[in-house]
Amino acid sequence: MGLHVLGDYGSPVLPIMLYHCNYLSVISRVLYDRHIAMVVVGFPATPLLLCRARVCISAAHTREDLDYALDAIEDVTRALGMQYDGRQRAIAQKAQQQQQEGGQEQQERQKHQQEGGQERQGRQKRRRVFGLINGMARAKTA
Repeated sequence: MGLHVLGDYGSPVLPIMLYHCNYLSVISRVLYDRHIAMVVVGFPATPLLLCRARVCISAAHTREDLDYALDAIEDVTRALGMQYDGRQRAIAQKAQQQQQEGGQEQQERQKHQQEGGQERQGRQKRRRVFGLINGMARAKTA
């Protein structure tokens, strides 16, 4: 459906996150005209960006009633540009993969820095040893 639907498995109330407070009255009116009762909840009852609509499902609803309601909600939210379609999901998944890869790259970079630090310490130690050896050799020849 392209919307975030929350709720508890045992509860007949399904909150549908809309995130657009400007469209609450439009959604409510259009769905009411299509004979679907939907309660919309916005600010100050919810945080400003967490506006939602609530749908209550009953045992009296038939499968056709539910399909009709889902189709109507989908039509309205698609017309208002509120759905998170596959392209947006793909972008979100790609961003998540990049974050994960970035984390792996960072771990590799840290590993190389640690190895490089160990190498650097080894070189410095060799220089000190060679410096001491050279200094001792100079002292003997002088």
